[in-house]
Amino acid sequence: MNFKSLAFLAIPALLFACTEPKKEAYQFQVSDLEPHIITLASDKFEGRMPFSEGETKTINYLESEFKTMGLEPGNGDSYFQDVPLVSINSTAASEMTIKSAKESITIEGLKDYVIWTQRTDSTVSFEDAEIVFAGFGIVAPEYGWDDYKNIDVKGKIVMLLVNDPGFGTEDEAFFKGNTMTYYGRWTYKYEEAIRQGAIGVLIVHNTIPAGYGFNVVQNRWNAKQLYLDDRGRDNYKLAFEGWVTLPTANKMFEMAGMNEREMLSKARKADFQAIAMDLKASSSLTVTSKYDVSKNVIAKVTGSTKPDEFIIYSAHWDHLGIGKPDETGDSIYNGALDNATGSGGLGSWRLEVGSGKSEFRNLRGEKI
Repeated sequence: MNFKSLAFLAIPALLFACTEPKKEAYQFQVSDLEPHIITLASDKFEGRMPFSEGETKTINYLESEFKTMGLEPGNGDSYFQDVPLVSINSTAASEMTIKSAKESITIEGLKDYVIWTQRTDSTVSFEDAEIVFAGFGIVAPEYGWDDYKNIDVKGKIVMLLVNDPGFGTEDEAFFKGNTMTYYGRWTYKYEEAIRQGAIGVLIVHNTIPAGYGFNVVQNRWNAKQLYLDDRGRDNYKLAFEGWVTLPTANKMFEMAGMNEREMLSKARKADFQAIAMDLKASSSLTVTSKYDVSKNVIAKVTGSTKPDEFIIYSAHWDHLGIGKPDETGDSIYNGALDNATGSGGLGSWRLEVGSGKSEFRNLRGEKI
């Protein structure tokens, strides 16, 4: 089975109304999860790609299981909720040119960097776009933090460090120390760059603070990405989002007369000032897009004491579907870990409603 990641979340959700707190503890057993994981990650489900036959099989299976568990429909009289989406396939140019006043280098796509776009124009390009090193790319007033102060990055590329300034400090009061805050997530960094008017983002990959190797990032190379359909809204989008390897970033720092370790040290301080690197980048992407409707799968249990208050449990059911064959000829991305496990977890227990109170039980009838 292939374990690969997908940013889009299509969610089978269980909504439970609030009830009396329980003191009993319960740990899942393998036998609770295994049947669901085996089923959802089987070749029959074709990798559970939205807009595919695999999606139809998946959502029908989840609906059937929710009915078997005695759960109510979570969207009126339906277990399904429409999710209008756009599938964007960005095919990035094989190279990116980086220039300084003294030299020019060419870096290789997939090996040195990975980029994609949320724009649906048939061609997206950037020519001699200036690069600014903006530290961690964070604006966090509660920490007195603004990596974009006193600099205008409109129409420019921002190069950013992964994670947040607290990582490695052991200081839980400083961006929660080694616990990554949302400010450290790559999604936030792209969102903030959009607010700042940047044209693109290159996050410097580093395995330890990222929590995964560059091979995970490489899964996005020229792969389809799913986003919410926001047609009719005037939402600015970056020309590209992406990552560079640490060795590639170090080459760029050297071209700019900068040192990566020194920059990391400076970027950890609130008085850090973003630096124009006097580098320019050029490359392009070709884009194909498709609009369609996927489904969330939602079920609920109406509580006996507080029926109008809810606790939401969720997991994403989707994965990458069918793609390029591996060395064995297998082309199905089964997604057992990502995320048949989460979906299976939602099907491994139930909430029993009795007279005056509710109890969590697993499918063997044991109290949770």
